[in-house]
Amino acid sequence: MMKKKQAFFPSSLEGWKTARKGKKMKLISLTLAFVMAALLLSGCGASSQEPYTTVKEGQVFTVDPEKQTISLKGQTYGYTLEGDSQSWRTELTYPDGETYWWERQETSNNFSTGHGGWSDGFDPAGYADPKLLVEILEEQMEALPSPVNWPVVVILFAVGLPHIIWPERCWYLRHGWMYRQAEPSDAALSANRVSGVAAIGAALLLVLLR
Repeated sequence: MMKKKQAFFPSSLEGWKTARKGKKMKLISLTLAFVMAALLLSGCGASSQEPYTTVKEGQVFTVDPEKQTISLKGQTYGYTLEGDSQSWRTELTYPDGETYWWERQETSNNFSTGHGGWSDGFDPAGYADPKLLVEILEEQMEALPSPVNWPVVVILFAVGLPHIIWPERCWYLRHGWMYRQAEPSDAALSANRVSGVAAIGAALLLVLLR
């Protein structure tokens, strides 16, 4: 007598949990991949550290960003450079040890202001014009990408990730608590996921488009 082969079906609750867990892991992995890609691409705009030459008023300057020096006709000028493309400060050290500094601040409507000063014994006679040196460094800073608004990026990720990974819980926090025995529809869950993806996408754009 042949025995009837019994098909194995896992319990609906266990199968549902396993399926949900698998989907969540895929979503988490995909989101992390996007984040890593954004962070890698955000560093692509970093300025080169290789020495280069530039011409100002017929004079050839050699700039070494790694050593932070500018050379002209056998004379070497050291410099420090702090800040970003919108707000920065530099201090130039002349061959005789005297210093000249300059600060630049960009305000709204692409309007910028700057001011500077020098040490007591500063005398540019026989040396490079400090305005030309500042102009060279200004070009170097303008080549840098704009700073990322990290607080906004973090907030967008904090809002977007839960809507992608836990759309049901987000729905209950927003709407479900107002009703008894309420359950979100598939459309509501899809809308939650789409809003989460939109928030993550906006965060990535803030990192990449600068």
